[in-house]
Amino acid sequence: MAANATIRDLAAHFNISVSTARKWVRDGIVPDDTYIKVHGTYRFDLDLIDRALLPNTQERDIPAAI
Repeated sequence: MAANATIRDLAAHFNISVSTARKWVRDGIVPDDTYIKVHGTYRFDLDLIDRALLPNTQERDIPAAI
């Protein structure tokens, strides 16, 4: 696991606020196996989080813009 993104990186990646990103972690929306916590500092693996939160991204038919 390449867990090196900060909480700010996580928030920017999903276009949410840092406080929302913290709430996602606290509420378990971000799975435990997608980050590490050392002395109160979190490091996230954004690829794993994408796969966990957006499991059908590649399978979904996205209509072309008209």
